[in-house]
Parts: sequence; structure tokens; C-alpha cells
Amino acid sequence: DSYSGTDDVIKVTDRLLDAVVGERQIDPQKILFGVPDSWLVDENLKEEHLKLLRKLVKELEITPMAYVSQTRALAHFLEGQEGVPTTAVLIGLEVSHLTVTVVRAGKLDGAKVTARSDDLGTDIEKLLLTFTGVEVLPSKILIYGLEGSDLEKVKTQLLSFAWMSNLSFLHFPKIEALLLNAQTIGVCFAGASEIKE
Repeated sequence: DSYSGTDDVIKVTDRLLDAVVGERQIDPQKILFGVPDSWLVDENLKEEHLKLLRKLVKELEITPMAYVSQTRALAHFLEGQEGVPTTAVLIGLEVSHLTVTVVRAGKLDGAKVTARSDDLGTDIEKLLLTFTGVEVLPSKILIYGLEGSDLEKVKTQLLSFAWMSNLSFLHFPKIEALLLNAQTIGVCFAGASEIKE
């Protein structure tokens, strides 16, 4: 569903919740928010997004458990899938921007967001160059947020990029695609672990 303002977000969220939990006849009382990294500054929600979430929980009469960045949730999910802490560069692609996250041994070195251009490899390279505390970049790049022919086009574009020219990879990175809904699954796993604690 699409939305154009705060009131639309509330209506769309309410409709989506009804569609998802209505079939199972569940009345959710608590919610864990999976938020894009672009909503955060130093791990804290930007004020305008915090206001939106506060209004959302008030209107929908639910209690917020917490919020988790989509990339942190994704790293947690990947660790659960692989059985070992993740070491990779995560590339989240959306229509107008991209998120680059460096994860080493399950720890996030940070997530950087920028507007997308037609030169995706250069966009990613510019962001990776800002990770000055990372001596050697992980030699695995995981792409998420795309599907089908778009994904193949991006993979081809990234496989032909000169990764070794300016970046500190030990060897040419392996480029893989994650499931379209991997970040959503990651948020669900993060929520499950939050409930256990």
C-alpha cells in the first residue's frame, strides 16, 4: 500500500494489521517497529519519525515494545540462519535511496544512507569509503530489497564494478541476493527474541 502523509500511514497500517491478524483472529496489544536506517541518527529515531510512531500507537491503541533498524534485524536473522555471526556488506535498495551497512562478526560498524543515482556501484563505493575505521572490508556483498529482473540487472551491474580499485577488499567480493522480504523476516525474529527476554 502507498501513503502520502501521517493520516494515510495510520489508515494503511490499520488496514494492513486487519488483513494480517484478522485471518488469525488475533488482537495485537504490543508492536515492535522495524524502521529504515534513514529514520535514525546515532541509533535514535529522528524527531519527526518518533512523533509519527507515537501518533500511530495512540490511534491504533497498541503498546510499543521497541524499535529496531531493519539492517540490525537483518544481521540478527542472518546469524540465526548461518549459525555464525555475519560478516558482510549489506546493500539495501529502495526506489530513491540505498543503505550500506558493514557487519563484521555480527557487529554493525554502521549504516550509511544516500540517494540513488544511475551509477549504483559508485554510490556504494562512496559510502564504503566513509567507513574509515574498517581496515579490511568483508568480501561478501548481500543485496536486499529487490526482486526478479531488477535484481538480476543490479547483480550484473555490481559484478562488473571495479571493487578493488579504491576499496580495501582482500579479493573481489562475492555478490549474493537475499529474499525480497528478508528484512521483514529479520524484524519478526528480532521481535521473537525481544518477547523471550
